[in-house]
Amino acid sequence: MTRYSVRLSFTDRREGPGTGRILTVEATSLPGAIGKAAREFWRELNTKQRNDARRDGIKIEARTAQ
Repeated sequence: MTRYSVRLSFTDRREGPGTGRILTVEATSLPGAIGKAAREFWRELNTKQRNDARRDGIKIEARTAQ
């Protein structure tokens, strides 16, 4: 399994653009890492943040972690 660093961000109605975090996940492929990180990120959002993320979209950046 390879470690990936995945940054997920969205535009929040209060905090503005760039709200999000960087997650480090282990997966066999890049799409698998993005899926794991997205599920974990989505669970941490409250209802208003989820609606903001749905409306404006989520920006995803992923790379292999060292």
